[in-house]
Amino acid sequence: MVNEEADHYATGLFELFNEFLNEHCLKLSPSVRQTQITWFGRYSLAMFFTNFALANVSLFRDHSLIRAWLHMVDRNGGIYRERWGDAPIHTLILTQLISRNHIVRLRYFGYMHRQEYTCASGVQGDLCKKQVQPFLKNAALRYYHYQDGCFPSNQNLLCHYYPEIT
Repeated sequence: MVNEEADHYATGLFELFNEFLNEHCLKLSPSVRQTQITWFGRYSLAMFFTNFALANVSLFRDHSLIRAWLHMVDRNGGIYRERWGDAPIHTLILTQLISRNHIVRLRYFGYMHRQEYTCASGVQGDLCKKQVQPFLKNAALRYYHYQDGCFPSNQNLLCHYYPEIT
Protein backbone atom coordinates (compact mmCIF):
# COMPACT_ATOMS: atom_id res chain seq x y z
CA MET A 1 0.00 0.00 0.00
CA VAL A 2 1.15 3.53 -0.65
CA ASN A 3 0.11 6.10 1.91
CA GLU A 4 1.15 9.42 3.43
CA GLU A 5 2.82 9.83 6.78
CA ALA A 6 1.11 12.24 9.15
CA ASP A 7 3.17 15.42 9.07
CA HIS A 8 3.50 15.58 12.86
CA TYR A 9 5.31 12.20 12.74
CA ALA A 10 7.80 13.41 10.12
CA THR A 11 8.95 16.66 11.72
CA GLY A 12 12.52 17.31 10.61
CA LEU A 13 12.92 14.08 8.62
CA PHE A 14 13.13 15.63 5.17
CA GLU A 15 15.45 18.34 6.45
CA LEU A 16 17.74 15.62 7.80
CA PHE A 17 17.52 13.82 4.45
CA ASN A 18 18.65 16.98 2.65
CA GLU A 19 21.48 17.37 5.15
CA PHE A 20 22.51 13.77 4.40
CA LEU A 21 22.49 14.47 0.67
CA ASN A 22 24.63 17.59 1.16
CA GLU A 23 27.14 15.75 3.37
CA HIS A 24 27.54 13.08 0.67
CA CYS A 25 27.58 15.54 -2.28
CA LEU A 26 24.36 14.08 -3.69
CA LYS A 27 21.52 15.85 -5.45
CA LEU A 28 17.91 14.78 -5.23
CA SER A 29 17.45 11.86 -7.61
CA PRO A 30 14.82 12.07 -10.36
CA SER A 31 12.79 9.49 -8.41
CA VAL A 32 12.82 11.62 -5.25
CA ARG A 33 11.95 14.75 -7.21
CA GLN A 34 9.05 12.95 -8.87
CA THR A 35 7.65 11.08 -5.84
CA GLN A 36 8.72 12.93 -2.69
CA ILE A 37 8.39 16.58 -3.69
CA THR A 38 5.00 18.24 -4.14
CA TRP A 39 4.14 20.73 -6.85
CA PHE A 40 4.94 23.42 -4.28
CA GLY A 41 8.43 22.08 -3.52
CA ARG A 42 7.55 20.56 -0.14
CA TYR A 43 8.04 17.02 1.18
CA SER A 44 5.07 14.95 -0.02
CA LEU A 45 5.14 12.54 2.98
CA ALA A 46 4.52 9.67 0.52
CA MET A 47 5.70 6.26 1.71
CA PHE A 48 5.40 2.56 1.10
CA PHE A 49 3.29 1.32 3.96
CA THR A 50 2.35 -2.29 4.52
CA ASN A 51 4.06 -3.59 7.65
CA PHE A 52 5.13 -6.33 5.22
CA ALA A 53 8.00 -5.94 2.80
CA LEU A 54 10.24 -8.23 0.85
CA ALA A 55 13.73 -6.78 0.79
CA ASN A 56 17.25 -7.82 0.04
CA VAL A 57 18.76 -7.58 3.52
CA SER A 58 22.27 -7.25 2.12
CA LEU A 59 21.16 -3.99 0.53
CA PHE A 60 20.60 -2.46 3.97
CA ARG A 61 23.65 -4.15 5.45
CA ASP A 62 26.19 -3.65 2.65
CA HIS A 63 25.26 -0.47 0.77
CA SER A 64 27.51 2.18 2.33
CA LEU A 65 25.16 5.12 1.68
CA ILE A 66 22.11 3.31 3.03
CA ARG A 67 24.08 2.37 6.15
CA ALA A 68 25.30 5.96 6.48
CA TRP A 69 21.71 7.25 6.21
CA LEU A 70 20.42 4.80 8.83
CA HIS A 71 23.27 5.72 11.20
CA MET A 72 22.55 9.42 10.69
CA VAL A 73 18.85 8.87 11.45
CA ASP A 74 19.76 6.90 14.56
CA ARG A 75 22.22 9.53 15.81
CA ASN A 76 19.68 12.29 15.21
CA GLY A 77 17.19 10.71 17.61
CA GLY A 78 14.10 11.64 15.57
CA ILE A 79 12.83 8.07 15.84
CA TYR A 80 12.48 8.58 19.58
CA ARG A 81 11.80 12.31 19.77
CA GLU A 82 9.42 12.71 16.80
CA ARG A 83 8.24 9.09 16.36
CA TRP A 84 9.68 8.74 12.85
CA GLY A 85 8.64 5.40 11.43
CA ASP A 86 10.66 2.98 9.34
CA ALA A 87 8.42 3.40 6.28
CA PRO A 88 9.26 7.05 5.47
CA ILE A 89 12.91 6.54 6.45
CA HIS A 90 13.25 3.59 4.08
CA THR A 91 11.14 5.17 1.33
CA LEU A 92 13.34 8.26 1.20
CA ILE A 93 16.66 6.45 0.90
CA LEU A 94 15.44 3.71 -1.43
CA THR A 95 13.80 6.26 -3.70
CA GLN A 96 17.07 8.19 -3.74
CA LEU A 97 19.49 5.33 -4.37
CA ILE A 98 17.70 2.39 -5.98
CA SER A 99 16.77 2.53 -9.65
CA ARG A 100 13.12 2.64 -10.58
CA ASN A 101 13.13 -0.85 -12.11
CA HIS A 102 14.42 -2.46 -8.89
CA ILE A 103 11.43 -1.51 -6.74
CA VAL A 104 7.99 -2.98 -7.37
CA ARG A 105 4.56 -2.81 -5.82
CA LEU A 106 3.19 -6.28 -5.14
CA ARG A 107 -0.55 -6.11 -5.59
CA TYR A 108 -1.35 -9.79 -5.36
CA PHE A 109 -1.65 -9.46 -1.60
CA GLY A 110 -4.58 -7.81 0.11
CA TYR A 111 -3.72 -5.63 3.08
CA MET A 112 -5.53 -4.09 6.02
CA HIS A 113 -4.21 -1.71 8.65
CA ARG A 114 -6.58 -0.29 11.23
CA GLN A 115 -9.38 1.18 9.11
CA GLU A 116 -7.69 1.15 5.70
CA TYR A 117 -7.61 -1.79 3.34
CA THR A 118 -7.02 -2.88 -0.21
CA CYS A 119 -7.92 -6.21 -1.74
CA ALA A 120 -5.55 -8.26 -3.84
CA SER A 121 -5.39 -7.29 -7.49
CA GLY A 122 -8.32 -8.80 -9.36
CA VAL A 123 -10.50 -9.10 -6.24
CA GLN A 124 -13.14 -6.41 -6.54
CA GLY A 125 -16.68 -5.49 -5.65
CA ASP A 126 -18.71 -7.98 -3.64
CA LEU A 127 -15.90 -10.54 -3.50
CA CYS A 128 -13.60 -7.96 -1.91
CA LYS A 129 -16.28 -6.97 0.61
CA LYS A 130 -16.90 -10.63 1.45
CA GLN A 131 -13.20 -11.27 2.05
CA VAL A 132 -12.68 -8.30 4.38
CA GLN A 133 -16.01 -8.52 6.22
CA PRO A 134 -14.66 -10.74 9.04
CA PHE A 135 -12.04 -8.06 9.82
CA LEU A 136 -14.47 -5.12 9.98
CA LYS A 137 -15.27 -5.77 13.61
CA ASN A 138 -16.25 -2.34 14.90
CA ALA A 139 -19.52 -1.04 13.45
CA ALA A 140 -18.81 2.39 14.95
CA LEU A 141 -15.70 2.85 12.79
CA ARG A 142 -15.58 3.95 9.19
CA TYR A 143 -13.41 1.72 7.01
CA TYR A 144 -11.65 2.97 3.89
CA HIS A 145 -11.16 0.80 0.82
CA TYR A 146 -8.42 1.91 -1.56
CA GLN A 147 -9.08 0.11 -4.83
CA ASP A 148 -5.58 0.70 -6.20
CA GLY A 149 -3.83 0.40 -2.84
CA CYS A 150 -3.03 4.11 -2.70
CA PHE A 151 -4.02 6.98 -0.47
CA PRO A 152 -4.82 9.55 -1.64
CA SER A 153 -5.11 7.77 -4.96
CA ASN A 154 -5.19 10.65 -7.39
CA GLN A 155 -2.66 12.78 -5.52
CA ASN A 156 -0.01 10.41 -4.14
CA LEU A 157 2.97 10.85 -6.43
CA LEU A 158 4.59 7.61 -5.28
CA CYS A 159 1.54 5.50 -6.02
CA HIS A 160 1.92 4.70 -9.69
CA TYR A 161 5.59 5.56 -10.14
CA TYR A 162 7.07 2.09 -9.61
CA PRO A 163 6.10 -1.00 -11.64
CA GLU A 164 3.23 -2.99 -10.23
CA ILE A 165 3.13 -6.78 -10.12
CA THR A 166 -0.40 -8.13 -9.98
